[in-house]
Amino acid sequence: MLGRGTVRASVLEVRYVSAEGCLIRAGGPTVKNVTGFDLPRILTGSLGTLGLFAELILRTNPIPAATVWVVAEGADPFTTRDHLVGSSTVLWDGARTWVGIEGHAPDVTAQLIALKRVGHFTETDGPPPLPPQRWSLTPADVRTLAGHDTGAFVASIGVGVVHAERPQPPRTLPPPVAELAARLKANFDPTGRLNPGRDPGRR
Repeated sequence: MLGRGTVRASVLEVRYVSAEGCLIRAGGPTVKNVTGFDLPRILTGSLGTLGLFAELILRTNPIPAATVWVVAEGADPFTTRDHLVGSSTVLWDGARTWVGIEGHAPDVTAQLIALKRVGHFTETDGPPPLPPQRWSLTPADVRTLAGHDTGAFVASIGVGVVHAERPQPPRTLPPPVAELAARLKANFDPTGRLNPGRDPGRR
């Protein structure tokens, strides 16, 4: 479902080619099979600066017994999310709030009842069309979207993924995070072979 979580949370195991040309396996299809550093999460989102993916194992979810989408004008998306539990998606375009609820039928019904305390939600065919550009923000920064030059947008509340009309400007990481990124790059790719010219301190 849209907005359920980040790509990073779905990557269980990777096989990647290192800067030295070695094929390395990290992670595992089950948590009990994993030891050591969490390399799949480090590599995901590194844009080829730490290694080149050769094979991925992704977490999947069963098809739910019931799925319902509802929409409301003017409902606060953050309050809406606070009233929901389980596998629910909350999308917001600055004016309307969509909620995708899935699970067993009694659970879906209970969630719909809870939403009545937030706003006047009506059933709809599905999520809204998504603009073409994908932004990555912290979940808290989604509250400040009005200050960004996104054009039309659809934000996933609680996740930080924003689908926007305009590309996201490059971001400079805070100095401690940029330093950590540079150290990781130096350890994984000391000769700068992978994705040369890409600054690890910018996203």
